[in-house]
Amino acid sequence: MQLRTLIKMVPGLLLVATIQSPAWDQTNQEGLIKPELTRNSGDLDTSVKLPTRHTAGKTADAEIYFRRALAHDRLHLDDQAISDYTKVVRLHPQMEAAYNNRGTAYYRQGEYSKAVKDFSRAIELNPSYALAYYNRGNAYHDKGDLDRSMADFNRAIEFDPTNAAAYNNRGRLLLQRQQTKAAIKDFSLALQLNPEYTLAYYNRGNARRTVGNNSGAIEDFSKAIKTDPQHVQAYFQRGNAYLAKDDLDHAIKDYDAALRINPAHADIHSNRGWAIFRKGDSAQALCDITKAIYLNPHLASAYSNRGLVYKDRRECAKAILDFNRALELDPTAAAVYAYRSACYFDMGQPLRAMIDMKRVESINSSKPQILLTELRKQSGRDDTHERAWNSLAEHGMNNNPVAKGLKLHHEAEAKAAILNFLAAWKSAWEQKDLERYVGMYHPEFHRGNMDYTTFLKSKENFFRKYRTIHVETEQVEIKDISNRILVKFIQSFQGDDYHDEGWKSMVLTRDKEHEFKIVQEKWSPAKPVSQDSGN
Repeated sequence: MQLRTLIKMVPGLLLVATIQSPAWDQTNQEGLIKPELTRNSGDLDTSVKLPTRHTAGKTADAEIYFRRALAHDRLHLDDQAISDYTKVVRLHPQMEAAYNNRGTAYYRQGEYSKAVKDFSRAIELNPSYALAYYNRGNAYHDKGDLDRSMADFNRAIEFDPTNAAAYNNRGRLLLQRQQTKAAIKDFSLALQLNPEYTLAYYNRGNARRTVGNNSGAIEDFSKAIKTDPQHVQAYFQRGNAYLAKDDLDHAIKDYDAALRINPAHADIHSNRGWAIFRKGDSAQALCDITKAIYLNPHLASAYSNRGLVYKDRRECAKAILDFNRALELDPTAAAVYAYRSACYFDMGQPLRAMIDMKRVESINSSKPQILLTELRKQSGRDDTHERAWNSLAEHGMNNNPVAKGLKLHHEAEAKAAILNFLAAWKSAWEQKDLERYVGMYHPEFHRGNMDYTTFLKSKENFFRKYRTIHVETEQVEIKDISNRILVKFIQSFQGDDYHDEGWKSMVLTRDKEHEFKIVQEKWSPAKPVSQDSGN
């Protein structure tokens, strides 16, 4: 079980960006001069003269612009590179390398849609262009289109089985999909192709950690450190692997090494503080974890860790303040609710303890007793969490009047959250705030033949159509249907001089951040309408 409050771990690749930036193509294309240029070539001369009317034709002009664009590219002078590559494709529209290279410049600027367009054009010109597939896979990844990203990495590997980076990046996607064994296989293939590939060692180490192979992870992180002695994250994650094995001395040694490289790394201060606490020095642990909070006031795991130290010192009031802040930052942290419930139990507040235990139960799919036993095993300090749960269970959580009142409380709380979501949706519509409005819809949204993309385009047109919009909702009905929520209401729409009324139904789900999103929607007019209102 992964305990986010004890060890700051993001599943898979953790805190650094591990998908490599796209590489640009530097091969000889369509008879152009092959420049002697590599990523390690040092300073470049950008003083190539502009073509003159005496230059021999468009191809020669394109050669000059291409060479200068490569120089700009190497220096990451992206605007200048884009300008020169644009000149190249105007003079030589069939040169796939120029589209690929301009795409990399757009990629570095965060213009992922433009990058995808250029990589796609390069692929149209050369359907077996492995590098363009690889680059487009990176751009799709950063756009959040993981399926297309995976397809492109597959094609990149098909056309160039020696591309270690493509195996590494596909492994990362597999890890995001929780296909850990397949991810480890890809990282291993990348390392067969490049035994000095620091990133692949690091990624495979994280993958091994997710399946509990901490010894294998330590081996991989050690190799990553050998190839890159300044790799802060490798020291950090090796320390976490040692901590998971209860090897506190080696964990602290690795945290120390990481902090010598980056003294301002909040997560490492927090985890070193936890390791020190496990060794019995709560005063020094508080110093380290408080330093982490100073460095990053939004680090939920640090507040949780410090709360546990305060709880161990019987300073429950301080512990609850820290747990409250941790839950503000991460409302889905089941373990923190369990910690806070134990504090409430010790303070003689059983109702609050019970409310938190019910939240543990609602967030964590396994039985709360299993979670709490695991938490006790991890902290190794006391059994207050388990005692709190057992005491509440003995009093009949599911049958006594307090528990029944608690169930009604949760139902009312859920209804209020849905009504608040509906009010925010209505407000975004009336204010024609397109970004906020479409952000309330799930990427898998569909309505009839309309998917999320076509829905977004229709709403862009719809918001431009009316100067003023007013919406009223009445007779709201809320029902649970197979882990989703059906919301039905009468909707009255007024846009400038146009008006209609009808039944609107929405199906809501929750995303990874536990926020409501609309995944389905239907509108039925109360009477025939004269034009499309966009409802």
